[in-house]
Amino acid sequence: MSFKIVLLAPDVDESWPQKIRQAVPGAAAKAFRDPNDALVDIEDADAAYGTVPPELFARAKKLRWICGPGRARWRLVLRRPRQERCRRDEHAGQLQ
Repeated sequence: MSFKIVLLAPDVDESWPQKIRQAVPGAAAKAFRDPNDALVDIEDADAAYGTVPPELFARAKKLRWICGPGRARWRLVLRRPRQERCRRDEHAGQLQ
């Protein structure tokens, strides 16, 4: 099984692509300091780490997983209680 990840965050260490390839047999990993350099590679990438600008996201045909560094992960966690509250309210017949 092949797996391709593009690393777009400015904090990506140059050793990460090699470490990913060693840890995940068959994986292809490339790091980009400038997201514009990833225009071709994002097209068939399965995953991305870092901020994926709209122009890259529009070109991604296979992207199934995105992980944002730092605060981006916390935004997803912090939104969860609100979504759960909305679901509970919806089941009670009250949308808030």
